[in-house]
Amino acid sequence: RLDYVTVHARHATDESTVPARWQHIRAAKKAAGSELLVLGNGDVFNRADAAAMRRETGCDGIVVARGAIRSAGLIFEQGWHGDNATLVASADQLEKRYLELVRRFQARERRLFPTAEARSKYRKYHQGAFRRIRGLDGHDNGLFQ
Repeated sequence: RLDYVTVHARHATDESTVPARWQHIRAAKKAAGSELLVLGNGDVFNRADAAAMRRETGCDGIVVARGAIRSAGLIFEQGWHGDNATLVASADQLEKRYLELVRRFQARERRLFPTAEARSKYRKYHQGAFRRIRGLDGHDNGLFQ
């Protein structure tokens, strides 16, 4: 029995600069009705984006990928409203927690990313995310624009 489906509102060949097509999530939810949970994915970078996706598509839940990385997980904190000052102030603590989790789940990471090249690319992506977060100091825009 299928309990849910995740609809990524972008084609696999699209770059992340192509806006997510939330109308596809809406169409999937309309087709599924109450028979199947539909999770939406695409262009959710803060809680306001998540609320907009739910409102505009009727999806049952949201999968957050780049938004979680760009916000270093603060997107899941109810009190965070997307402000860069809180994000920058939290960067050291959040990166420390991230590195603890990497060490804790290193065996799983090797299964997910079996080659040294893939693991290196993954780590560099996350290290770059923390560099970008720290670079927001004194900027109101940047990461979420």
